[in-house]
Amino acid sequence: MADAGLSDLKKLLGDVLDKLTSLETKLTAVDGELSTVKIDQRRLHDSVKAEKQAAFPGVLELRLPEYDSTDDPDIWLHRCELLFRLQWTEEDKKVCLAAFHMTGKAQIWYYGVERNRGVPTWPQFAESVRRRFGSLTRSNDAFRELIQLRHTGFVAEYREEFLGLVDRCDGVTDAMQLAFFTAGLRDPLRADVELRQPATLQDAAWMAGVLEHREELGFEN
Repeated sequence: MADAGLSDLKKLLGDVLDKLTSLETKLTAVDGELSTVKIDQRRLHDSVKAEKQAAFPGVLELRLPEYDSTDDPDIWLHRCELLFRLQWTEEDKKVCLAAFHMTGKAQIWYYGVERNRGVPTWPQFAESVRRRFGSLTRSNDAFRELIQLRHTGFVAEYREEFLGLVDRCDGVTDAMQLAFFTAGLRDPLRADVELRQPATLQDAAWMAGVLEHREELGFEN
């Protein structure tokens, strides 16, 4: 009986050993497959990166501009967005990348934000930057300057100053731009341009420039 029990135990241990050996073989095969997958993933990543660099040479080397709170935050945020699109930046990395390029008061401000409330999402970050460093009256001030602007020098100078103010305003339609631009022209150019009924601001500016040149040459308009 004792010999039979010992034989059964040896057989059981042999079966266990065979199963362990089989399991070890399978694990080794799985490890090999995982290594292959990782290599394939790395190759795919390198291939995609190479394709991006070929399609947009120099883009991946671009850097975000620094922001110290003195400039218009909307312009800085827009430049961040442009770079994020060009570099296919993942959503959860946008805030850290942007915050890394903050300096001075802006850097101190974000340090407090992250310390007290954690890392915000990109939309939350952008809105907070606008509220903290943007001017509540910037657009209104620019609009007031726009409607009060008057043509006193050359048409080209007036046009550039006018468009610079338009860029800082919200909600100024094409029709409003045409009306404001024409109204600000000096006489007699204003009446001469209105008589020709330009359809767009570009048309009005071009007409005013031509009429100004005719005046300089001594022709009547």
